[in-house]
Amino acid sequence: LVLGGGEPLLWPIGLEALVENESLAAFDRLEWATYLVDLRVDEEELWNGLKRSARKAIRKAERDGLEVQLVDGEQGRLEYQPFRRHCLQARGARVTSAANYIDRHRLLRSIDGEEVYIAVHQGETISGLGVFRFNGQISEFGSHQTPESVAQKLNGNDLLKWEILRRERSKGGRVFDLTGVNPNPASPKERGIAQFKAKWGGVFHPYPVLSRT
Repeated sequence: LVLGGGEPLLWPIGLEALVENESLAAFDRLEWATYLVDLRVDEEELWNGLKRSARKAIRKAERDGLEVQLVDGEQGRLEYQPFRRHCLQARGARVTSAANYIDRHRLLRSIDGEEVYIAVHQGETISGLGVFRFNGQISEFGSHQTPESVAQKLNGNDLLKWEILRRERSKGGRVFDLTGVNPNPASPKERGIAQFKAKWGGVFHPYPVLSRT
């Protein structure tokens, strides 16, 4: 995959050829997609690549006094768990093990392979997003926001996304993967996710998901 000419990015490698292999015919295939943001540009170009709605939301979040911080180490991740649990329960999602969350951090910290960012308003965490790092590719995971901040239209996820793009670019990131969107959204929730992920200046890239029951 090449974004804007120049050196090809690392994701995906040979995916199209792989999924057309006859040996995979027994697998179920789901068409999926992602947006890939090129971080090899300067910060001004990165900002200008955002849609107007994203820039407007970021400026509002800054006016509202939101700040973005890093979750610090193992203790910080332990303190992050009540917020994470609250967000998962509020949307009816399964609450995964905090122990697994900490174990993953222990595994990846030696290679600087994981980070968790939070948006804070008046001393309270209102949004959170993690990233995995590998060879210049940044992939997001674990997006959370409190229903209270959504009701107040605090735009924590917008400021969080921008600051992560900006900071990961400065650390040498090459591409930011927004990790998944339905190319044919079938519900208001999926349409909202697709609209949100489309506004960060990324290139739309479809791919298949193979599964077998």
